[in-house]
Amino acid sequence: EVARPHAFRSDCHCYVFLKGFQMSQITIANRLSSCHVEVGKEHTTKINVIVGANSEEQVELELKKIEAAANLGVHTIIDLSIVRTQPALWQLGRELFPELAFGKVAPILVAVDNDGDVPPEKLWEEIKWSVLAGVDYMTLNLIPMKLKDFEVVAERACPTTSRQGGVLLKYMMRHQTDNPYGPIMDDILSLFREYNVTMHIGSTFRSSGITEAFDRAHLWELDRQMEMYQRANEAGVQAIVEPISHQPLKDIGPCIDRLRKDFGEYVPFQMLGPIVTEVNFDCDHYASASGAAVAAMHNVGKITTIPPREHVGFPDLQDTVSGIKATLTSVQAGDLCRLPELMERDQRILEERAGRQSCNQHARQRGCNKCQELCPLLVQHPACMLERTSRECQTKKRKKKWSSRTSATEHRASTRKPSSMDRESLSRMPVSSARRRNLAETAPRSSTGRTTRADADEPIEPEDY
Repeated sequence: EVARPHAFRSDCHCYVFLKGFQMSQITIANRLSSCHVEVGKEHTTKINVIVGANSEEQVELELKKIEAAANLGVHTIIDLSIVRTQPALWQLGRELFPELAFGKVAPILVAVDNDGDVPPEKLWEEIKWSVLAGVDYMTLNLIPMKLKDFEVVAERACPTTSRQGGVLLKYMMRHQTDNPYGPIMDDILSLFREYNVTMHIGSTFRSSGITEAFDRAHLWELDRQMEMYQRANEAGVQAIVEPISHQPLKDIGPCIDRLRKDFGEYVPFQMLGPIVTEVNFDCDHYASASGAAVAAMHNVGKITTIPPREHVGFPDLQDTVSGIKATLTSVQAGDLCRLPELMERDQRILEERAGRQSCNQHARQRGCNKCQELCPLLVQHPACMLERTSRECQTKKRKKKWSSRTSATEHRASTRKPSSMDRESLSRMPVSSARRRNLAETAPRSSTGRTTRADADEPIEPEDY
């Protein structure tokens, strides 16, 4: 079915796409790698992290970022290095963490090796080598495909914020030529299909600020991206669309839902952030956290983390960790809205806090340092208090009953008089001689002459007294 003409929907700020093919669930994994990352409908939102070395000296730092990302539970990592290393950074990462999916961008290193040029034949060599080396996904900025389309950003404050997009645009303008992906597109699709490499359809004209979101250039590119998505799917290639980065919070959900509704099927997206305000005190991870939660709530597919200093400096290890934690927390909150079974982790934390009687589920003692003895978690649960009171009452009753028995026994023992005695013991008792003679005469005797028990035929031994 041929895509119909597009129309603008002012209520959702996007174009309408009418198409009927499906790619609701995909698995990111090159046939040569051992990873297995499922993305799509009814799956949890997957987390993507950007790494990249600007020099040989930074490789060690980037490997530490990869290690931290793997330990925190990210799913995919893309290498945006602007220096060629042997082996490549993404290859080093895959050797350490084969369960993660690794991606790369080809034109950047091609431009580095060729004084800024990106000839189609060199680009094809880089892509082919990467696929055969085991890369799991690659981001391709296929738009604009024609040089003349660059005029769509004439009214923009910043024409592009994409590193790959900038490299391609410079090459196209320098040589007055079209996108170098064009002549090799069919070969790329065949190669990706053979090795099950996932194509990320990148965004050259994504907005550089929320005030430019869904402007003429952005809407035009969204249209072209969906056409490329259709082409990839018809070629049997898994694809993910990267539609937005800076965008007002209120437009994230409607944009995702409308694109899918008008297109006819679920479409997997990868969001860069998205950043929902430029006023964030140089803490971009805060600005993107709320956007990530909304995107996850709408089953976006994948989200790329944003470090705190995304726009003001090269992120260090702590920046990367902070960005990952912010995104993981936001994505968990968003996924809970459509996958209630994920709430088991929240329930487990609640039970741990209750068991320790501390808001810190890792605490080793009751209460907390902040509230000390006034910690509200030290308050007993009503059911526990009733049960405890019942146990204490039962214990008191048992103690009282035992105490009564003991007192009665001691009283009887102190007031009991001997019922029978032998003559030798009677002689030692401090009684009058007349009373002693009377007892001796009335004591029963056995045939052997020994005194016996009054109620038995057994002789009375001395220890019986």
